[in-house]
Amino acid sequence: MGNDEMEDLKLTEKELLIMKGSALRMRFKAETQKTKNDIVQPFKRVRNTGLSLISSPIGMTAALQFIKRFLGAKGTGYSILGMVALYLLQRNK
Repeated sequence: MGNDEMEDLKLTEKELLIMKGSALRMRFKAETQKTKNDIVQPFKRVRNTGLSLISSPIGMTAALQFIKRFLGAKGTGYSILGMVALYLLQRNK
């Protein structure tokens, strides 16, 4: 009889260890998900703010003016000169 009680006790300990392992895995998964959300949340806010600004009439007008200025002949020329200057500065280092 004493042996059967020991077998029951071993199974119970094994089950408890399995349950503890499952609980630890669930806790780790929850903490990992929380950390991931903490990292991604600011980027989501910036993206949503940018989309709302662009979708507004004032934002659309500002975006079009920006594109007209920097994609015009003068803006493209300055952009190319700036990129060449940065390239030369990097190459000298």
